[in-house]
Amino acid sequence: MDKGNRMSSTPPHPQPRGPSSGVIERLYVLCIVSSAALLLVIIVLTLFVAGLLRKQSDALSQTITELDERLAAVEQTLAEQEAPQLAAVPEPAQITQPDDERETISDAPASGPATAVPADQALDDAAVNALLDRVLVAGDDLPVLLADPRAADAALQRVLQDAAQARWSGETWARVAVLARLLEHNDEAEMYARQAAADGVLPWAYNELSARLALMGRRGPEALTFAQRLAEQAPGHPIACLLLAQASALQGNLAAADEALNELDNLDDLPHPDKLRLGYLLIDLERWEALGIVLDALGPLPDELIPERDYLRAVWLVQERQLAQALAILDYLLELHPDDYDVQTWRGVALLQAGQFEAAREALAHAEQTPARPEAWYWLGVLEIEDGHPEAALPYLQRCFAASARYAPAWEALGTLALNRGDLPTALANLGNAVQLNPRRASAHFLMAIVHAKASRREEAAQALQGAFFLDETLLETAKQTEVLTGMFAAQELENLAPAEGPVPPAEQPAPPAEQPAPPAEDQPPESP
Repeated sequence: MDKGNRMSSTPPHPQPRGPSSGVIERLYVLCIVSSAALLLVIIVLTLFVAGLLRKQSDALSQTITELDERLAAVEQTLAEQEAPQLAAVPEPAQITQPDDERETISDAPASGPATAVPADQALDDAAVNALLDRVLVAGDDLPVLLADPRAADAALQRVLQDAAQARWSGETWARVAVLARLLEHNDEAEMYARQAAADGVLPWAYNELSARLALMGRRGPEALTFAQRLAEQAPGHPIACLLLAQASALQGNLAAADEALNELDNLDDLPHPDKLRLGYLLIDLERWEALGIVLDALGPLPDELIPERDYLRAVWLVQERQLAQALAILDYLLELHPDDYDVQTWRGVALLQAGQFEAAREALAHAEQTPARPEAWYWLGVLEIEDGHPEAALPYLQRCFAASARYAPAWEALGTLALNRGDLPTALANLGNAVQLNPRRASAHFLMAIVHAKASRREEAAQALQGAFFLDETLLETAKQTEVLTGMFAAQELENLAPAEGPVPPAEQPAPPAEQPAPPAEDQPPESP
């Protein structure tokens, strides 16, 4: 028992630690210290790299900005070098040579490259013309076109800021008027044109542009106003005469159109597109000899205008009864444009003149696809008359009048039908309509002379013959072979009615009708227009 107690009361001896336990502790401490040091190094490096990247980013942004500015400067320089210049928009202060070429009527104000002008800085003449040089270019169908519509609109808005207080020259006002007209600011355009005129500059380009735009939009009164300004500004100038003739024809005044063309004194001064327009107008006026002169004056043409020239030549060949050549051209044109109304119509006329009535009917059947045009309906009526079926012609002529009650050839055809059946009052009324609608229609004057002769009205017949001979001297020989006329007039008397030279003076011609004539009912004689 005591032994056991002693054993239990003896303090235990401490166990000695092995050498491996201390090494592990030191390694553990070293690992912690190393990790902390490494983390510190990483943090320092991260901050350093971030700062470096930020500096590089700032430098790169600055470089990009500089490059953008340089690129914009280069693009502006290239635009200024490549922008087309309108160095000579015709704006004549006065015209001393009416037959001068279009581009030499006058010179626009000289101006250098366009430069930006601050909004709070007033525009002087040079600055305005610099802006205009950037947005206006010379055109073909129109004397002036917009090079860049958006830039043109911005330029006009900038100009409008100063217009109320501006003291620009007349030439500058005239060019601003052109820009305003192209952008359809018509009230402002007219005001600026009047300002130019008040400063002694007659705005030729503005008036020409306005007349052509109105013709394109078929706005007859407006076209006539500006064409008359051109004619007053330069009497006899080819462009002024042509535009006045076109505007008059659009108004239905074919006599005035014909008279305007008689004043055209130098055909060579017309550009090619205008010569072609003149050719189309001469077809409407049935002036075939003049059409031949225009065709001879055309000369070499750009490829895109050759089909129009060929069409005009084909129509002229039909009048010259060179029908094989005319048909060859018209067939070729139909291959290019199968739905061309005018080509189809004149092909039908050529076949009619050749006596191929069934082929002509087939060719003219396109009238049904374009019922609002009178020409094909008229020729279908003529075809029935030529083929010996006058009663079948009336429905076609009615359709012609439905398309246009002012179509003079159809009234003449009705007059011819009435004359052939002996209805002299109706014949005289219908032929009177034809003459009133187109006082220069020589055949209608001649037929009226026959009606008067049949009614034993010698004085009226002589007056009608005089008008016919003034307009077409070849009708004198026809009159000498017409029995009803030779029974009333001796050959010498007929020759005395023929003029020595020149057309019927305009004052002796009846005025065009103020109102459109109503088409005749099928079972009633037509009313006078």
